[in-house]
Amino acid sequence: MRYYLVNDNQKQDNTNGTIWKAGRCFFYGKERELFGIEWNLLSWKFGIGLEINDENWVFHFHPIFLSLYFTIPTFRLEKITPKREITWGRDNKKAELTDERDCSIDIFDWRIWVKPWCKLHEWNNKSPWWERGFNIRLNPLDILFGEKLYKYRDISEWKDIQVPMLEGSYPAKYKVQEVSYGRKRLPFFRKKSLSTDIEIPDGIPFPGKGENSWDCGMDGLYGCGVNINYFSDAEAESKSIAKIVESVLRSRKKYGGSSAWIPPK
Repeated sequence: MRYYLVNDNQKQDNTNGTIWKAGRCFFYGKERELFGIEWNLLSWKFGIGLEINDENWVFHFHPIFLSLYFTIPTFRLEKITPKREITWGRDNKKAELTDERDCSIDIFDWRIWVKPWCKLHEWNNKSPWWERGFNIRLNPLDILFGEKLYKYRDISEWKDIQVPMLEGSYPAKYKVQEVSYGRKRLPFFRKKSLSTDIEIPDGIPFPGKGENSWDCGMDGLYGCGVNINYFSDAEAESKSIAKIVESVLRSRKKYGGSSAWIPPK
């Protein structure tokens, strides 16, 4: 049996801390993966559940201070994996796919989240309640004053910028927004701040995470945002460019092994 360790405990200076705080370990047989384990200390979440997706069965346990995930490749549980049938084309061709599901109960963010047998990453108000799931509010502030509300107001037009990278410059654009947030039943106690909404139409590439079959190739940054202190074109532009460069270099170092990584032509 072979195994492969991944250290996910990355510090603010982009160096790795102890792997015992956050990491993953994958075990392999002669040719294919047998199972995997992922852990994260100090997650402050309580719950238990099962996720069935196209690639893995994921069992998760959250005993308040620790998150544990056990994964088993779906093909090893093929006989008991739920299936759904689809048809397409004029000839009504048929195919059988994994019926991706989420069955869990979790307590976090001042709520109890219950998912009896929900469709994974799907929600439809016409579905029965056990497929939609539900949550119960626990936060007394939410009960008394309502949930937090965020409103965005554009205070500038889109402005074009050029983002310098090692391999060349990339076009991007930004606009300044005023963000106000507060609670529904406390209209006079709302905080306001300024931020930029950044879009990068063509994206700036960095290597894929390589955790699943669909993210082993090239990935990229297509948008982000950054807080600014006051409404100034100079500050908004400089901070937007700095945020993009910092984010891309961090991803290139994490997934490509070096911040000096350059995408292939």
